[in-house]
Formats: sequence, structure tokens, C-alpha cells
Amino acid sequence: MWQVAPMLVVAFLATETDTTDAPRTARFERCLVSAIDEVEVPAQEPGLLSELTARPGQQVKRSDILGRINDTSASLRKQAAEAERDIAVEKASNDVNARYARAVRKVAETEYRLNADANAKVPGTKSLVEMQKLQLSIDQATLQIEQAEHDQKLAGLEAAANQIKVRLADDEIQRRQIRAPLAGEVVEVLYRAGEWVQMGDTVVRIVRLDRLRVEAFIKADRYSRSDVQGRPVQIRVAIGPNQQVTFAGQVTFVDPRIQAGGVYQVWAEVDNRQTDGQWELRPGLDAEMTIELAAPKQ
Repeated sequence: MWQVAPMLVVAFLATETDTTDAPRTARFERCLVSAIDEVEVPAQEPGLLSELTARPGQQVKRSDILGRINDTSASLRKQAAEAERDIAVEKASNDVNARYARAVRKVAETEYRLNADANAKVPGTKSLVEMQKLQLSIDQATLQIEQAEHDQKLAGLEAAANQIKVRLADDEIQRRQIRAPLAGEVVEVLYRAGEWVQMGDTVVRIVRLDRLRVEAFIKADRYSRSDVQGRPVQIRVAIGPNQQVTFAGQVTFVDPRIQAGGVYQVWAEVDNRQTDGQWELRPGLDAEMTIELAAPKQ
């Protein structure tokens, strides 16, 4: 399973400033931009990394294949299971034995009826033993029909069982693929092609950059949770000398716990954007966050 990487978040107490603008707002400085999702992509099976295409800085989409663990054995098992399935399917669709047994029974029934008619006209034409043998031929053909139909049914069940083997082998192949669990940017590759990995070893780290979190600490004696919960925010970040960018977002989390110093933490999420192929917001930047506070209750 994909594992969310533990993150060391260093946040600074924001300095809030009430504004006189309507609606009522509060500004907080030195807020921390951080990633919402940073994942460690593990090897789901042990084995030799036969392929690893992931590179630091690479933009990936969800489910992109980043590498492969050798899957030769699993591929061969899948081929064998597919062949066994196809044979069973062919057997299940073949009703030649059942049709032949029905034809044999029809002949036996006709022979029995003709001899029974002969006995009715001239008693003793066929002995009791001979008539019993004729009836036995009918019964035998009937059992052959049942056996042929039973064999077809078993072949159908065998085909279904082999299809499960195919799916299991396919799952083994899929588990040997290193896939991106989310869209983002590769920030670290810990192995190289040709190296051996154990189950659970982190192979690649990916950070989601299209949506980020901005964290601030707010004094509990100044603003209540209801003042900020779900409120719209504006984020301002310096990305270069005399260059600032702004983003709109919303408070998505208010920590119910009061921390040392009488503060509590809030998170606002913002949609990032790119300029010349580069994301403007990056985890680790300081930001200024202005929260549009809820109207005071009358």
C-alpha cells in the first residue's frame, strides 16, 4: 500500500493585524507553505529492479509507471494459466460426447420398441434376457449423456478456476510495477535499475504541488474557531526580489487543541499555478495569510 511520508512541519507564530476594511479581516505573517500530500512509493514485492524511469524533478500523473521489478516468473505463470483456461473453455464448449450418447440412446430405444412390438405380435420372438439387454443399452446411453454433461460442467468450473489463476498472476505482475499514486513531482529516487529491493522499501518520493497548504498559528484569546472555520483567505508570497504573487483559498482545518502560548493551528488550502512550467508556490516558503473573518454574532 502507498504510505504517506511523515513530515516535519516547522511553523512560526503568525503576527496578526486587524484591518478596518469591511468585511472584517485579520492578517497573519510568517505562515508556512507545506505539502498536503507527500508520499513514499514502496516496492510491493521483493526483487530486482529491472527498470526505473523516475527522475528527480519529473512531473508524473496518477498511475504512471515509474519502474518495474523483474516479473518474468509471474508472466510465465500467467501464460500457463491462460493456456489451461483456454483448454478448459474448449472442453466446456465441446458437446460431441453428449450428442453421440443421445444418438446411441435413440437407436437403442428404437431397437427396443421394434422388438417389443414383435413380441406383442408373436410372443417369445425375443426372450426376457434379450429384452433386458436392450433396456440396458438404453440405460447405458442415458448414463453416458449424464456423464458427458457432467464433464462439460466440470470443464466450465475448471475454466473459471484457471481464470482466477490468470487474475492472480496478473496481480503479481501489477504488484511489481512501481506506479505513481498521485499526480505530482518526483523529489527523490532512492534506488537505481539493477539494484535489489525488499518489500516495503521506499523507491521514490513524490510531492503533490497542484494544491498546497498554508499553516498559521492564531491566538485563542483573539479569535475563536468559529471566526475562522471555513473562511476564505488570501495568500501573498514573495517569490523573488520585488516580486509577489497572491492566491485565493479557504480554511479547511482548525485544530481543536490549544498549544503552549495559548495558540491553535489553522490550515488553509490553495490551488497552485504554473508559470513557464514552474509552480509558483513551493513547500517551505513563508507566506502572509489574510483571513476574512466571520461576521460577529449579534
